Amino acid sequence: MALQAPHNWGHADSEDFFTRHFYRALLQRVLLDRDIIPKPDVPDDLYKDDAENPNSEGIALIVGSVRKSAFESFTAYVRAATVKLSRDPTRGELVKERVCTMSEEELQRYEKEYLPARKNLSIVWSLMAFSAQVVEAAIVVDRWQFLREHDSVKECWVEPVFEYGQSPRNLAIIGIKK
Repeated sequence: MALQAPHNWGHADSEDFFTRHFYRALLQRVLLDRDIIPKPDVPDDLYKDDAENPNSEGIALIVGSVRKSAFESFTAYVRAATVKLSRDPTRGELVKERVCTMSEEELQRYEKEYLPARKNLSIVWSLMAFSAQVVEAAIVVDRWQFLREHDSVKECWVEPVFEYGQSPRNLAIIGIKK
């Protein structure tokens, strides 16, 4: 998210971006409801090795990229994504049996039911993008402060290398040795 420049976002770009992520999240919901993937659980110990967690095996099903026309509707997205997911060696047959056979009406029902949640997804992504700027700034200040505190550094400063609109990671921390 730190590579996003939110002030560059236009209405059309944002709509496309949030639609892609909404469709992917909604497909995840379909896969969960159709018992193709297990419901992810919150581990008791966040630092425990995943190999020791019996429910962590093989949850991910990777769709990858799909052609632009797949985002014309949720139904079109599911049809394009299931072509790829049906090739999965572990769950491909389940996808063919339980998702590829879904009617257009069933898929439209999913989209209609979860459409209000699309706004929540948009809000969370936007908050992540804006808070990433704060995190990036804290990292730059930390690195600059590190140089300032060393006796071997005569001078140090932060300078923009190019315009923020090209990339928010546009700052260089410069230090001159004594």
